[in-house]
Amino acid sequence: MKLSIKLLASAGLLALASSSAFAAADEKLRAAAEQAQPAVIESLHDMVLIESGSSDVEGLQKMADYTEARLKALGAKTERRKTTKGAGADMVIGSFEGTGTKKLMLIAHMDTVYEHGILDTHPYKIDGTRIYGPGIADDKGGIAVILHSLKILNDAGWRDYAKLTVSFNPDEEVGSIGSGEIIAELADRHDVVLSFEPTVAPPVAKNESLLLGASGTATGTIDVKGKASHAGAAPQLGRNALIELAHQLSADPGRREIDSGHATELDHREGRHRAQPDPRSRHRRRRHPPHHSRRRAKAAGGARREGEEQTDRGHRSDREGRRGPSAFRG
Repeated sequence: MKLSIKLLASAGLLALASSSAFAAADEKLRAAAEQAQPAVIESLHDMVLIESGSSDVEGLQKMADYTEARLKALGAKTERRKTTKGAGADMVIGSFEGTGTKKLMLIAHMDTVYEHGILDTHPYKIDGTRIYGPGIADDKGGIAVILHSLKILNDAGWRDYAKLTVSFNPDEEVGSIGSGEIIAELADRHDVVLSFEPTVAPPVAKNESLLLGASGTATGTIDVKGKASHAGAAPQLGRNALIELAHQLSADPGRREIDSGHATELDHREGRHRAQPDPRSRHRRRRHPPHHSRRRAKAAGGARREGEEQTDRGHRSDREGRRGPSAFRG
């Protein structure tokens, strides 16, 4: 979708969301959107050059400074909110007071999926009618559309809303783990919420579209606790956390239930690696003859199975951080 069309669609949606009547497309808005295209490209260039991966606190701080300054220039009252989990970067929230009756909310995110240094190998570039750069579509393009749509509507004198709130969060690519509840709380106070995530475009999509709903994610953690024992003297007393975790995962091995509209996927597994193997941590290191690995007894308490790989030392950890999570998305 061309930038001018995206701007026109965004501006039209905002006007429509606050109005009780449908109206024909405003040619003045179309003309303004087309004229704004060079400025949109400049905004994209500025933001893409700010590397802002979900764990890049410094880069996210720069993005927060940039977007907050842009919102203030549009006349918004702004605030920063610290995310409650994750890297601890700031959300940027801007609000406008209007003369209408509806409360509108626009959301986009400042973080990308890329690690710091990505611009060294994937620089910003323009190739004909296409622009390339890390995060340019997801979701710095969405931020640009919000900022420039608001400017177009401000210049047109449009204030047909009671309140208009803009929220830019720094952790969407990791599940909005520290901002999701804040966004949900804000959204509950509004009549309409529009998300400026990119949608599938041609040639993948048959035509341009407005997505009315999308899948969400939920993250669950399986935390398996093993039991240490001496591998040579009493291997039967040990419980290997990794083996039990494997049994748990085999009960639902990343099944995708597309027809029902639900999907469960294994996202990642983390474990702590040690010089000495310990069944209380989730890693694999074989140190024993095959007959040890074939041993299995009934699970203690119905929850733990005897593992194939026992430790040769009976130490245990008092640090919670040794037990890394296995996360699922569904």
